[in-house]
Amino acid sequence: MTNPPNHIGDARFQAAHACLAAGVPLVLLLVVRAEGSTPGRPGFKMVVPEEGETVGTIGGGIMEFRLREQALRMLADREQAPRLIKQVHHKKAPLAEQSGMICAGSQWQILWPVYPDQAPLFQRIIDHHARQEAVWLNLSAHQAPRLSPVEADADPFHFEQSGDSFVWRERLGVVDTVVVIGSGHVGLAVCRTLQTLNDLRVVAVDHRDDVATFRDNAFADEKHHLPMARVGALVPDGSHIYVVIVTTGFDHDAEALYQVIDKNIAYLGLMGSKAKIAEIKRRLLERGVTSSAFDKVAMPIGLPIGAETPAEIAVSITAQIIARRRSFNREGAI
Repeated sequence: MTNPPNHIGDARFQAAHACLAAGVPLVLLLVVRAEGSTPGRPGFKMVVPEEGETVGTIGGGIMEFRLREQALRMLADREQAPRLIKQVHHKKAPLAEQSGMICAGSQWQILWPVYPDQAPLFQRIIDHHARQEAVWLNLSAHQAPRLSPVEADADPFHFEQSGDSFVWRERLGVVDTVVVIGSGHVGLAVCRTLQTLNDLRVVAVDHRDDVATFRDNAFADEKHHLPMARVGALVPDGSHIYVVIVTTGFDHDAEALYQVIDKNIAYLGLMGSKAKIAEIKRRLLERGVTSSAFDKVAMPIGLPIGAETPAEIAVSITAQIIARRRSFNREGAI
């Protein structure tokens, strides 16, 4: 069972394609490098159409406003080539590089003018997102933008600069995915909270299809009704995969954990009391799971913030996922 995707993993490209298909040129702003304290990080993007509203962000503030104005001037002059611009968030920086902010870091962004004849390229990017199929977006100062295959285990970003020349390569198509196993009140709250991040694909799973918290869940990009014994076939390996186990029954928790505990994934968390977790561990050890396998499981799930209600528990789980994602980003191992 699948809902129309509502994560922003490709929303910026969809917005850009809609503009181009309507004959409206735009500039795509991409943050390609960041040092120190900056509001934008590599991968941040903003669509600046010649007319209409912007979509996305490169960090906000006066810097974003100024770069938006510069993007509109590029369109007015019908510039064709991508331009690299460094912004320093410090008032002691050279005047031409000052962003107007005082965070003390620096960030580099490419301003890429895009015209309606490039709509097919953006449609191809959208298609890759729909298939969850990785592809490189290649941008440089002197070559036309293009897509190319992704090598296995490649870093998500690559940036080089030499004088006025630069090369930017970004992995698109594969979005960080959270599989929420269990669609009771907590599972529904987790899906709702995760979608506020706007850059995650959320998959809801439950063995029941007749409960309102699953049937009426409009926050998941996908919903799957299947027995817990089949969850392992649904969850792939991958450093972009996160799994949250919050079922409504002890046996279902144990079976779901058994199905995914040996997966090579970014995050795995299980909700439960100490006594419940101890019993699940005992059962899985009897089924052949090694003791070391439990080391990678966050149990009890979530950051210890004293959460009690489903909404609070969802915040603690989402915060833990954010912490894990950011540690992966810093290591360049998304």
